Order: sequence, then C-alpha cells, then structure tokens
Amino acid sequence: MEQSASEPVSSGHDFSAMTVDELIDAIVSAGLDVPEGLPEEIVKRGSAAVPRLCEIVRSEEWWAKEEYPQTWAVIHAMHLLGSIGDPSAIDALLEPMRRDEDTDFICNDMMGVIARLGPTAFEAVAEFVRDPSHSSSYRWCAYHGLVGMAELSPAVKERVIGLGREVVERALAGGELCPEGVAGLLAGYRQEEDPSLLKRLYDEDRVEDTFIYGWEGIEDTMQNGLGENDRFFATKDPMSFYAKKNLERIEEINAESDSDEYEDWEDDDFGPEWAEDESPFESERGGYEHPYLVTPPIFSEERVGRNDPCPCGSGKKYKKCCGKT
Repeated sequence: MEQSASEPVSSGHDFSAMTVDELIDAIVSAGLDVPEGLPEEIVKRGSAAVPRLCEIVRSEEWWAKEEYPQTWAVIHAMHLLGSIGDPSAIDALLEPMRRDEDTDFICNDMMGVIARLGPTAFEAVAEFVRDPSHSSSYRWCAYHGLVGMAELSPAVKERVIGLGREVVERALAGGELCPEGVAGLLAGYRQEEDPSLLKRLYDEDRVEDTFIYGWEGIEDTMQNGLGENDRFFATKDPMSFYAKKNLERIEEINAESDSDEYEDWEDDDFGPEWAEDESPFESERGGYEHPYLVTPPIFSEERVGRNDPCPCGSGKKYKKCCGKT
C-alpha cells in the first residue's frame, strides 16, 4: 500500500480520535519528529494495527525508499510491532532479514523486538537460525532475540540452548559454518557439555565471523556468563527508540554522516553505558521512566511460583533455577 497524504500532527493532539490507518500514516509522515503520545496510541490499538505494520515492514518497496520521512517507516513498523508483541508478526519481521536488508537498526534492535513476541514465535525464529542460506550476522541476531525471549520467558531457555548446540553440532558434522555470535551466546549459558564442543568448533575452524569473540572471548564468556551488553540488547525495549534523547542522537548522527567531518559511530553509543548517562523522559511517555528501561511484557503463560518446579525442565525449584535474578 502506498503512503497516503496526511496532515502533520503534534504532541497534545487527540490521537484517541484517530483511526489505526490515520495513526500509522501520521507516524510515517513524522520521520524522526515523532509527536509525544503517537507511538503509544498505536501500540494501544494492539492487533488492529498489526496487519498494516506488517505490510510496511515486509515490503521491499518500503525498504527501498530513500526520501525523508518515508525512509523511517520500516523502522517505526519494526519497533511498534515489537512493542505490541503479537507473535503473528514474526514472519513479516523476518522477511527483511531473509532479504539481507542493510541497516544497523536490525542488528541493534531486532533482538528486543523478537524477544517480546513470546514463545509462540520461537519455532519460526529457530527455523531462520537453522537456515544456512541466511547471512551469518542475521542468524546471530535472530538467535540473540531468542536469548532475550528466554530472559523474559524462562520456559524457553532449554530450547534456546538446544538450538545453539544444534547449530554448533551441524557445523562440526561438516555442514555450514557456525555463526560466531551463536557460539558466543551459547557459551554464556555455561553448560557442562559445551566447553569441549566449542573448543572443537574452533580447533576445526568451523566458525564464521571470528572477529566477534575469538577463542579467548569464548573462554571468558564460558567463565563469566552472558555479558551486560548481551543481555541489554537481547531485552532492549522497542519503545526506547522513541526516547527524546535517542531520536535526537539519531538526527545528530544523520547530520554528521552528511558532513565532510563524518566519522563512524560505534554501537556502544546506544549501549547501557550511554543509557546510564541519560536523564529520564521529560514526560510520562508510556509510563517509562528511562529511555532504555527494560519493561518485560506479560505473556499469557501461567505464573510460576518460587517453590514450583522450574518450567525449563531442570528438576530444580524455580527460585533455585531460572527464578534467580
């Protein structure tokens, strides 16, 4: 569907009186100048907004747009779908990764989006991770999203570990190389059977993109577990994209990239260290108190008591296993 013309709206507008299509048209037309309250109203519409957002994020035509503000439509759709958390959106969200669309926002933010779709989306993401026809970086990104899913919904933790081990074992059996990002995240779970498996992976040179960890990094991760950045990006709140400071920083980067003095910026600019230095929202946007505050969704699973058996299947009590924080 081609973007229809819409009048600009501003903060304070009565978004509740607008239809879903009008809201989405408005955010597409806003670019990075997003009125306060607009993304939150789209998220409130829930499943009613999902088909149109999926249409945008799936569309090769939308990804090819270079003119402002329409070029930001796919990025808005991605973050809003993650915030809504409807697992039916997973196929549309994976489509730009299947096509290997080139954007830092997939590498930096898609993990948190996938994590919030919940266990119902697990198998579709797992199939993507298994498929060697996809890029190594996006297979890693998808697996990282499942790591985030396990952080938010511990019942899938064993499935995530099993999938990572499956990718490693297939590489050792002579199949496709294992994305190093997958190996590194698997190492972070510190399972007894994995050190020897991962050592073989490196000894037999069955790893792709070894600049990410290297064997020393894998050893460190096996000893210390998942790092702060790993957990941060795995569970990153999609709505944090709309933090005022974040949007301003993106505009600043865009301005720098158009100048003769542009220098490459690092992902860490948007990591937890950056977030710690930022002040809370100036408004009460969506109830968030901090631009990168992680706000886990509530899945429709039965709540687990602290003394109940852990849903991961370990046989331990929940408080002694995945319930530890």
